[in-house]
Amino acid sequence: MQSGVDYSELGGSFPAIASLNASYSQASLSLPSPYYPPLPPGERKAFSDVRRTFCLFVTFDLLFITLLWIIELNGGRGGGVYTLEIPCHGKTFILKALLQCSAELVYQEVILQPEKMVQWNRTVSVCQILQRVDDNTMVSYDVSAGAAGGVVSPRDFVNVRRVERKRDCYISAGMATNHSSKPPHSRYVRGENGPGGFVVLKSSSNPSVCTFIWVLNTDLKGRLPRYLIHQSLAATMFEFMSHLRQRINVHVSYR
Repeated sequence: MQSGVDYSELGGSFPAIASLNASYSQASLSLPSPYYPPLPPGERKAFSDVRRTFCLFVTFDLLFITLLWIIELNGGRGGGVYTLEIPCHGKTFILKALLQCSAELVYQEVILQPEKMVQWNRTVSVCQILQRVDDNTMVSYDVSAGAAGGVVSPRDFVNVRRVERKRDCYISAGMATNHSSKPPHSRYVRGENGPGGFVVLKSSSNPSVCTFIWVLNTDLKGRLPRYLIHQSLAATMFEFMSHLRQRINVHVSYR
């Protein structure tokens, strides 16, 4: 089944992301917004780390376009999980799936309100927004559920995320950062995410269909064999998609 997404148009929808870094640099020199009061000294480093997300977005721009080309060249319109070795970041997992729902629904469930994901996504046990830097940038704390039958213990992550809404897609890009309110804890192994995120592509011919892409680059730390980690990550992505499809079916059945 064809997705109806015109991939040839994607190249023009991402270059504008590069301008965010310059825009943010100028905005950061202006007076503080009344909606976002000045940060205490202990949180200023976290705020400085957040600025990396704008450089990240440029990286994710190029990474996503490259991965999309690779998936399409390998006949990947049907969906699945793909892997690619990225210089300086290691193995990257790419999940692609065609969903029988609007892109707006996936945007609402996965990108716009991630803290509610624990209600239906069993691959995570905690998703907490630590700080909203602005309307499109946030710092989050996430705890993954155990994987591989309990062999891979739960990991916790602190990520900075940037959300963008484009004419033909929704994007959420993020990577690891630090935040004073969530230092590493002995209860969990602190994982570290590299550049990655979600992209929801609208269909040019059918508003009730969309394409979902998840780019995952993560270091789970610990002493587990790499092959076991890779197997558990792929299995987690498939499990996530199963939960997401179930969530979509619930929404569709109530219409």
